Amino acid sequence: MVYFAVTTGLKPGGVNTLNERGAESLIDDVFAEEEVTSFELGLKSRFGDGRYQLNAAAFLYDYDGFQFHGDNFRRFTNGVGNVDNVRIYGLETEFQGLLIDTAPHTLRLDANLSFLDGEVDTDHRAIGPLTARLARSQGQATLGDDSVVNLNGNKPPKLPKFSANITLTHAWQMPAGLLTSSLTYTHVGSYDYTIFNDPGLGVPASDIWDLSFSYQPDDADWNLDLLLTNLADDDEINARWTNVFGVGQTSEQYVAPRQVIFRVGYQF
Repeated sequence: MVYFAVTTGLKPGGVNTLNERGAESLIDDVFAEEEVTSFELGLKSRFGDGRYQLNAAAFLYDYDGFQFHGDNFRRFTNGVGNVDNVRIYGLETEFQGLLIDTAPHTLRLDANLSFLDGEVDTDHRAIGPLTARLARSQGQATLGDDSVVNLNGNKPPKLPKFSANITLTHAWQMPAGLLTSSLTYTHVGSYDYTIFNDPGLGVPASDIWDLSFSYQPDDADWNLDLLLTNLADDDEINARWTNVFGVGQTSEQYVAPRQVIFRVGYQF
């Protein structure tokens, strides 16, 4: 099946903090709603006598009034701003395949791949929180014109160019029950966490491996699960952000460390 869809939606606007901003300000007291129009061309298919399924979708999101957090000339006068024109586009694919189906074993592959990109497609003057923090640390009561940047051409936030989630699942019908094991690989490419694309503040690429086992006895109401997440115990970063609330702290949120989880389930 091939399809084409056009959809629209909006995120409501609101009111920023009411601190005195002065005559010159890059943040308004009120920010507008964010509107998006989505264009999507997709494919859904099943083949190989139903053993394989492939779905794909190419899309374009056209934003009007894209909302972002911005800083300002004076401390504690930050807030949400609007960029008139932002475009995000990409391709997403999903694959499901039964690679082996010979009793007592089955082997299944699930793969989700995505490719994303985008840009700010209009002129817009703004000050990023990192720039504001550095300027104030140097004793500037107000930020100079060299601190103001044009967002035109910048990447929208949180857009990894390539992401993948691949799971290989093996099921073994044992004489006394079903043993299922899964190995999952997750890759998230590097990306900018804010619209300002500050050097050194991007989120680096991450690679995570997870392993799980599940045992379900025949004719029983209970089951046993063993989950091992982040097998390599890597210190991967989920988010890296400099706040716009006058404090100027840069925080990092990490992926959970290696975890070993044992679970007993009962159905009644």
